[in-house]
Amino acid sequence: MGSPITLPSAQWSCLTNPAGLASVGSVAFGFFYSNYYNLKELGTGGFAVCIPTKSGNFGIGFISSGFSVLTENRASITYGRRLGEKIRAGIGLHWLVFNQPSDYRDLYAWIPSLGIQWLPNDRLIFSLSITNPSKQEYRPSGYRTIPAIIATGIGFKPADEFLLFIEAENIHDEKPKYTLGIEVSAGKSIFMRFGINRQHYSCYSIGAGYVHGKLSIDATVCHHPVLGFSPAVGLGFAI
Repeated sequence: MGSPITLPSAQWSCLTNPAGLASVGSVAFGFFYSNYYNLKELGTGGFAVCIPTKSGNFGIGFISSGFSVLTENRASITYGRRLGEKIRAGIGLHWLVFNQPSDYRDLYAWIPSLGIQWLPNDRLIFSLSITNPSKQEYRPSGYRTIPAIIATGIGFKPADEFLLFIEAENIHDEKPKYTLGIEVSAGKSIFMRFGINRQHYSCYSIGAGYVHGKLSIDATVCHHPVLGFSPAVGLGFAI
């Protein structure tokens, strides 16, 4: 849906907005793989797990991208819970590792994130997430910065089978990014999604998902006007 980061819920929220973990009612996990611009050197894969407890939901996630010479990894530990009936809140801690060729030093960093989702009724959701608010750098410092990111969004469901949302993302020292997404369900098992985002260029994505019992499968393709297409697939399961 254009890659929103504040509105998604379920186990994938440990990689985006940890507040979304609070929506999970049972143990859930998932895997995904994306081949950016059909370049194997930019392949990205990861997994996410959510474990509900009486005091809140815990999430563990991992993302790895790159190839044998140059890789970028992120491991996440997050926590989300409900604050009353209408508010979800969450925090996260992310371990970043940037592996470089042998002639260069590898870079490391710990960065925090936090998020909140407000659901005033069954049709609306407002969200906010903040990542790396202190603008920490990789260690050793002076080689590569990590931007501070603030994103906010609003989702609206005019009907049970239709979702529309808009999101704005502010990345430090970069142009704002705007995302518009639509989800339509055909019955209880099939979902269709479309998204468009705009920063330096306008990019669009389209995908479909299938849910059967506690199993979910989805596939999508994103298009960049200069770099081309990026296909991706995902698999999720709830216990």
